[in-house]
Amino acid sequence: MDLRLEGLKQKVVARGAQLNLPLTVDDIVHFEQRYRIRLPDGYRDFLLRLGNGGDGPPHYGLAPLPLALDTASVFDRVTLGQLQKMHLPFPFREAWVWEDEELPADDVQKDILAHKHAALRHGQLFLGDDGCGQLWQLIITGPERGNVWLFADVGIIPTNPKRDFLTWYEDWLDGITNWWT
Repeated sequence: MDLRLEGLKQKVVARGAQLNLPLTVDDIVHFEQRYRIRLPDGYRDFLLRLGNGGDGPPHYGLAPLPLALDTASVFDRVTLGQLQKMHLPFPFREAWVWEDEELPADDVQKDILAHKHAALRHGQLFLGDDGCGQLWQLIITGPERGNVWLFADVGIIPTNPKRDFLTWYEDWLDGITNWWT
């Protein structure tokens, strides 16, 4: 891991990307204990060794780990709601586009759909915003733990091929902007 992170650090400098200061182990442990989770190792190492947010994917930059929230803002209230469900298992393994789905006719199907929608906040951490309602999330629980997914108003999709956080960030440093080839 040390060699990979050193290589990423060199690519950050070569690209001229600016990152916020790294976090301390105490910051991360406090965050993990507060929300009853353990961050994926690659993301955790990035926070400790490279930086806590800054330039990078998504389009509007990599969000810092929210160590403190100002719950007066709408964004922070949404983020707080997501953080409170972060420890719950992320149940999805493949893309789900609900925009084209027909509405279920019976109550059982409606209940299943309602549970799926409710689970959309489980087991993930906000990485940043691409605009137009496209949000990048790091999956931190369940079978997709460590992978990066895109959430939009019409559905959710993992990158293809699937990418863990470090691969996703390094691909961006290497100039990759198409996350589905």
